[in-house]
Amino acid sequence: DESSDPIYMFDPDGTYRYANKAFADGVGKKPEEIIGKKIWDVFPKDEADKSYAAVKWVFENGMMKVIEVRVPRPNGDRYYITTAKPILTEQHEVISVICISKDITGRKQNEEELRYLSTHDALTNLYNRNFFEVELERIQDSRLFPVSIVMVDLDNLKLINDRHGHATGDEVIRKTAQLLKEIFRTEDIIARYGGDEFIVLLPETDEAAVHDVLVRLRAKVKKQQDLLFSLSIGAST
Repeated sequence: DESSDPIYMFDPDGTYRYANKAFADGVGKKPEEIIGKKIWDVFPKDEADKSYAAVKWVFENGMMKVIEVRVPRPNGDRYYITTAKPILTEQHEVISVICISKDITGRKQNEEELRYLSTHDALTNLYNRNFFEVELERIQDSRLFPVSIVMVDLDNLKLINDRHGHATGDEVIRKTAQLLKEIFRTEDIIARYGGDEFIVLLPETDEAAVHDVLVRLRAKVKKQQDLLFSLSIGAST
């Protein structure tokens, strides 16, 4: 009862026969609101179905199983690694399943952050070159043709850095990234390809469609008040 790890027990039909305070706190309920209720009364259906499938397997096989459980919370999802163990009679019949969980939310957040950093450019938050090339290979084997590619080069970046400093150069790079986000679709892959180069992968986009996009892009560039801002743009389908 006093364990800091969530501990709870199930009947074969998915009814909670026990839940400690740590588990109740983790799901945002009181123990009396859980005990006697079914798993679907506590978790969203998709998570409940996934967890119950594991519990049911333990009941049927009489063996331990380890699963990852996501607990949706208003202030952010919590993640747990849960060990489900059978409770056996002397005749080796499973009469209950006890689950003991460890909170791995911090680890999951670190994993997500590392995954994000491995696929995104730190300065612009666009995708990086490595991610772009992986997506290029994936789309090459897909049915998303015609595919168009747009190359965008930020003009005179070295001159901007030399005359106005690298902080100004970085700001112009970020401004270019933001402009591209505003023009292209969410399903398009926008990446920073090099120091002053950007590349956009447009699945299911023919020459006429990409032409219209470039017209909008060039018009938006002309509206920029910053005299430092100039782009060279090319495309192929």
